[in-house]
Amino acid sequence: MGLVTALPCQAAERVVDDLGRVIELDHSVRRVVSLAPSATEILFAVGAGDKIVGDTTYCDYPDAAKRIMHVGGMDNPNLERILSLKPDLVIIASQVMSAGDADQLSAKIRAPVFVTAAASYEGVITNVVQLGAICGRPKMTDETVHEMRSALEQTRHISAKGPTRTVFVVVWDNPLVTVSGSSFVGDLIRIAGGRNIAEAIRTPYPDYSPEALVAANPDYILIDGTREKVYPGSLNTPWAHNLEAVRTHRLIAVPSDWTDRPGPRLRFGLLAIASILHASTGGTVPYHT
Repeated sequence: MGLVTALPCQAAERVVDDLGRVIELDHSVRRVVSLAPSATEILFAVGAGDKIVGDTTYCDYPDAAKRIMHVGGMDNPNLERILSLKPDLVIIASQVMSAGDADQLSAKIRAPVFVTAAASYEGVITNVVQLGAICGRPKMTDETVHEMRSALEQTRHISAKGPTRTVFVVVWDNPLVTVSGSSFVGDLIRIAGGRNIAEAIRTPYPDYSPEALVAANPDYILIDGTREKVYPGSLNTPWAHNLEAVRTHRLIAVPSDWTDRPGPRLRFGLLAIASILHASTGGTVPYHT
């Protein structure tokens, strides 16, 4: 878990990122390059969108993020373009980057690199607090944290009403890839009162056998949705018709931005999953934001 050392209303000077790397900031952060949509969303949520001078081609929320100079993709940023922007700080979200890789990137772009690697909902809240403190925006940071914690309490209220449902999340269908308990999506399922059938696998996003999925026959299957609402999903695979969840219309699409990005909108994903799993006990699916 990263730490921030700063007075409540001042920009941080010494920070520790999620990889345990100590980062010294020589002055208040004024120019930030975000190499992750989640980091971009956090910065805008805490009122620091004006500090972003560069982001990725995938940074599309809020709309203002689309108008910022893009520096390439998350995995293949244009280092020369980043250098030209003269950032005070570069932010990356990754659960696979090593401290050594982050240090090498920092040396290449001649700027501090802060890595977020949240594996839980609480970890995402911590990242919001960290980036808000780094950018010196306490008021909107507190408001964002309050919204996320309110969603957490509401979810616990919903999940306390009903039985535990078994769940499987389809990240990719061919080959079949899912989420385990060591991912932040797996944490959403736990908080929402579900039991992820891939919970015990150590890898956050493991391959999974279709035969094992059919044998486990989970109560609900969740897939990425492309709309800004929850809706009935579909799978075009030869094994899908063997699943009870498919036959009983419990294959549900949840907006991918609500579950795939470890940022403030993760609260919508949390509430959506809880409401899906406990619809029969009073949960109401949030069909729009």
